[in-house]
Amino acid sequence: MIDLILANASELRRLSDTVDSTFRRRNGGSAALEAWSRACDAFHDAYDRLAWPGGLQEGMRRLRENDPEAIETAVAFLEADPLFDRSGYIKVDVIKRLKAAPLNPHQADRLRAVILSRVRGPDRREFRAFCRLGSHL
Repeated sequence: MIDLILANASELRRLSDTVDSTFRRRNGGSAALEAWSRACDAFHDAYDRLAWPGGLQEGMRRLRENDPEAIETAVAFLEADPLFDRSGYIKVDVIKRLKAAPLNPHQADRLRAVILSRVRGPDRREFRAFCRLGSHL
């Protein structure tokens, strides 16, 4: 699961980089503008599918319902720590949902390890949410 999450994040970063590079050239004529538009469409069309295994919207719906598979995916997502556009916002949402989720002891232990590694790492958007989850665990 972690390999899939990281591969998807890499593809999202590639798509985002294509949007950025074509953006800088979009004023170079109609072909350049069309290339930028196609890059934007490709990024947006792939985002839901690549941001979360099985689709972001579906995954969040299942996580809200405390689906055991979705909880496991959420723990793996936090362990993988993927970086792509808006991934910090997704992590904060996932962390909040996991606070209310029925975690098994192994999942709670894995999350404690993730929290400790994030506390020792760089400060990112999800830092406070991890701290709140840590006090909850």
